[in-house]
Amino acid sequence: MTRFLPSLRSPTLVLSLTVLGSARSAAGEPPPVPLTNPGHIKAQLPVGVDALYRAPLRSFYVSLFGNDANPGTSTHPWRTIAKAVATLRPGDAAYIRGGTYYERPMVTAFSGESNAPIHLWAAPGEQVKIMGGVAGKPFLRITQQYWYIRGLEFQGVRGQSAWQPAIYFDGLKTATQRGCQFAVARNIYAHDGGGGECIAFDGAKDVGLYDSTIHSWQRVVNGELADSHGVMVKGNTQRAHIKGNRSYYNSGDSVQCLGTTTVQPQHITIEGNLYYQDRENAVDLKTCRYVSVRNNRFWGYRPASTARGGAALVVHYNAADILIEGNQIRDSGMGASIGATTEGGLLGTVIFRRNAVYNITTAGGGTGVGLYAVRVQAPLEIYNNTFVNIPGAAIHLGAESPAITRAVVINNIIKQAGRALLIYAPNVPDLISDRNLFYQAPLPLNWQATHDQHSVVDQDPLLLADFYTAEGSPARDVGFNVGQGYKGTGPDIGFRESPR
Repeated sequence: MTRFLPSLRSPTLVLSLTVLGSARSAAGEPPPVPLTNPGHIKAQLPVGVDALYRAPLRSFYVSLFGNDANPGTSTHPWRTIAKAVATLRPGDAAYIRGGTYYERPMVTAFSGESNAPIHLWAAPGEQVKIMGGVAGKPFLRITQQYWYIRGLEFQGVRGQSAWQPAIYFDGLKTATQRGCQFAVARNIYAHDGGGGECIAFDGAKDVGLYDSTIHSWQRVVNGELADSHGVMVKGNTQRAHIKGNRSYYNSGDSVQCLGTTTVQPQHITIEGNLYYQDRENAVDLKTCRYVSVRNNRFWGYRPASTARGGAALVVHYNAADILIEGNQIRDSGMGASIGATTEGGLLGTVIFRRNAVYNITTAGGGTGVGLYAVRVQAPLEIYNNTFVNIPGAAIHLGAESPAITRAVVINNIIKQAGRALLIYAPNVPDLISDRNLFYQAPLPLNWQATHDQHSVVDQDPLLLADFYTAEGSPARDVGFNVGQGYKGTGPDIGFRESPR
């Protein structure tokens, strides 16, 4: 098959409520069943973090040529970052001058306040690298509230099995620490580390990682690569925002969200990131709730001993209320795997909408499947996606028990696939599939006797390089109205609503 080459422009997504009602044969009517209101499962963003951007009341300085006995002024700076994080009070800022600092661990001692946050920044225009220190400890541990970290570089020891996060957002409350809340790290560069994770959110609340780069965080156990994740979200973390980052070459996932049946991270937003070529997955969601994965780009994933199929995106264990929208997924062994696990578990509601999945591969043992889904014990809704150049099935449902409660497959474009749909009917007893477009993508035998009776078959969707459709495309104006607005006489089928 010819590889599909879109532009690298980020997708534009318009969010609104789903329209309810019964279906009719005309385009622009609501789907046959009411869809889930995305607002009911969409993750909440952090609250209170705008206070972090207030100007500091007092400024201090750290320099390799300073002394911790100094007052920390610009002319008499402190020598260590540890001195700064142990000394700063509400309204203070410490600016770290350029150079390499060999110190770890550094633990915050005091909380800022909503009207007086604490800043720990690289001095403007200067490069600050932190490395070395005590193995088995985080470089920077944030245990307090209202901290803003910016512009720091962390270099660990690649392959080391000992735990060594660059930044550990620690939500544990004790007699001496208020627990990490209202804390943000921005413009972080963390690389060549080891242990289980680079950035850890553990029980923290209202926190964020923005505009940062993480790569080559790798752990070796018994001579083989083992899990080491770019970002780990765990415990009862609430309202974490991971946006605008680049992550690659980690020996685990770029982001993993891990909870238990009793303690689950909730309201996690992963958006606008570029993740590629990690050993396992771009994003792995395990027993988390209210997670939004949107407007990201994932590519270059292949099967590993601990990541079957080579999926870029994985949702499994007991994850629930997951919204996946606006993403571009390419050049991977599988686009997305929903529900597949050897550990059991059942999923709650999953919405997969407005995504582009293309140039999927069987190289390295990849399954070649666009979207694989099983074990969803709540609505599974797949709509307004575009699948192009999929060597296996574009959408594969129900291959494992128990059954998917209800699956809705509408308004999708499937072009150039080994199979358009592969459905194991006993495990998908309630399937609604209609108003899709299938081109060079075979349907099951006699499929249109019971499904896709208003779909477009064997007509080229005339896709442009950015996933819009050309004028005259049979994908225009013929979709169900899913409540996201449209520009013609009816909604378009596929990833993007084309301009008129």
